[in-house]
Amino acid sequence: MDPSPAAGRIHAFMVTYRRVESTVAAVAALLAQSRPPDTIIVVNNGDEADGAAITAAHPSARVRVVNAGDNIGPAGGWELGVRTVLADANDGDWLLMADDEAPPPDHATIERLLEFAQGQVAIDPTVAGVGLVGGRFDRRTGTTVRLSDAELVGCVDVDTIGGGHWPLLRVAAIRSVQLPDPTLFFGFEELEYFLKIREAGLRLIVDGAAWQGLRVRWDRVGTSNTTLRRTALSPWRAYYSTRNQILIAHRFGTRTARWRAAGLGAARAGRSLIRRDIASSNAHLRGVWDGLLERRGRTWAPSA
Repeated sequence: MDPSPAAGRIHAFMVTYRRVESTVAAVAALLAQSRPPDTIIVVNNGDEADGAAITAAHPSARVRVVNAGDNIGPAGGWELGVRTVLADANDGDWLLMADDEAPPPDHATIERLLEFAQGQVAIDPTVAGVGLVGGRFDRRTGTTVRLSDAELVGCVDVDTIGGGHWPLLRVAAIRSVQLPDPTLFFGFEELEYFLKIREAGLRLIVDGAAWQGLRVRWDRVGTSNTTLRRTALSPWRAYYSTRNQILIAHRFGTRTARWRAAGLGAARAGRSLIRRDIASSNAHLRGVWDGLLERRGRTWAPSA
């Protein structure tokens, strides 16, 4: 599919850290789409040698590697990626948030997202973007809520579009929205940015029928949040998960939300202790402490 001038260009970006092979494959998958992005920016948080390897694998003028110079985390990468795209994009263009580890579900994913987005914007100009899968934000607890299968009907309004679920945002709509918060470093960078978009009075839409189809395909019909979150986190991930949830609850939730989020973090620490996972228990407790004190940035060095 050749892009028409009226459709605007699509500028994709992805953030990577020491994953050259999967990033090269992810860029190839984007270029192979029926409607490929016009530009692809790879924010490289790893060594410059990694960036050179990605460039060598994809010498196309469409692909540009931006070396961050340090591991600024996914949150810092999102901020740099969005800022880089907005500096060169026109208001009629689109920003696509890609994933360095997961290819699009099929050959025409971007083409269908663009058609759906254009249709929604034509109906309501406050639509900022679309995606494949989303969630709602509970302002009382600072947590995201999974929609039931019965709710996936028609055009579904959401507060956030999950990581790896291909958000496609209208440049004109997000031009005045604040950039993603780089001080989160790791975790919930998508949620934080999309809540800023929602706070600006803009809408995020998901096609309910297509979303339901993905649940069937991934065998997630009738699945709850609890089932999806059974995988234990490594200590450093547990720390950032708890800390950043408290920071976001305080920023976007009700007056008591951060205390409820802190309580959830303490409960996770208790469950880890029951499993005799002392390191993760301590990580959650440290996350509670730093979240309540609003400590930000790379306060725990990630491990492999």
